Amino acid sequence: MKKLTALLLATAAVLAVLYFAVPAWLAPPVHKVSVHTLNNGIFYESIPAGGVLAPLAKQNLSLGSPSTVLMVHVKEGDVVKKGDVLITFRPLTGQNAINALTALYPAELMAYLSEAASVDGGILGAAEYYSQTGELPDYFKDFYLPEAVTAFRDGSAVLLAPFDGTVTRVRVSEGDVVTGAFTSVTIADLEHLVAVVQVPERHAGKLKVGQSVNVYSNLVGPDPLPGRITEVATEVKTIGGLFSASENVLECTVGLPVHASLRPGFSVQTYIFLNVHRGILLPYEAVRQDDNGDEYVFVVRDGRAVKQVFTSKYENNDGILPESGFQAGDQVILNPPEDLEEGHYVKILEE
Repeated sequence: MKKLTALLLATAAVLAVLYFAVPAWLAPPVHKVSVHTLNNGIFYESIPAGGVLAPLAKQNLSLGSPSTVLMVHVKEGDVVKKGDVLITFRPLTGQNAINALTALYPAELMAYLSEAASVDGGILGAAEYYSQTGELPDYFKDFYLPEAVTAFRDGSAVLLAPFDGTVTRVRVSEGDVVTGAFTSVTIADLEHLVAVVQVPERHAGKLKVGQSVNVYSNLVGPDPLPGRITEVATEVKTIGGLFSASENVLECTVGLPVHASLRPGFSVQTYIFLNVHRGILLPYEAVRQDDNGDEYVFVVRDGRAVKQVFTSKYENNDGILPESGFQAGDQVILNPPEDLEEGHYVKILEE
């Protein structure tokens, strides 16, 4: 009898423990979270787009004619003024030019000679071709500026700087024999830079010359540089596609103020202003994406996390303006824990 009584008492004790413990085990966990209280405010609609800094002016210069290089007057890094002499050279003529050049550049000259040969068996340089036809052969269109070459009576000629800038590359040396169809010197204006920005093609219809742009660069600190779109491309281009997904983009050029810290080739992040709205802004730190690709946030209601899916209307560098579903005073959870789920209890830390 005593054993039965002891067994009953032990069983009652276990049941009592389970009665109080099981609900605690089954209750959702309590997460300590930081929140942001939503408010109505002014929202600047913009297009985020990455880009790169580039010189406002850059020109690859060729000698424009098969030539012997007599003297190179500049070196890489030299600052030059418009009209400064860069290279002195002597154009080659007649059969001597053909013999000398075909020995050096047999493959490259085949198409060039077929177009540039003159009636007397010589070679028309770009300067001669331009003076006779008013056009340039395709081989010179990217490299040759007619006004950048001056010829002299002794048969020599000079290549001149077409604008103020810096010599960024020299590809010939004294004594070289060159076709004249390829770059000899590159000049760039490194003082005046622009941002060449790649905008996803879905935004193409929103772009126009004159739009204001905020340009962010690590070279100048956290504050943006003010810019304006000066040019919008007429055709889209495809980027990526080898190790990443390809994307069609439209390039636009953004003019920038002169800033001593800017350097060509550095990346920038830009925000192209479109419009101004009033509404509630969701901070990016609160936004997540579910397995269906829908964006959502967790809103705190009655001490619990409530998942709220939304549709984005506009976005800028500060956050996302949703179509609807939120009101001033709502508290959204920032950087929600990975294991936070709908219905979990939350404890709000100080904002």
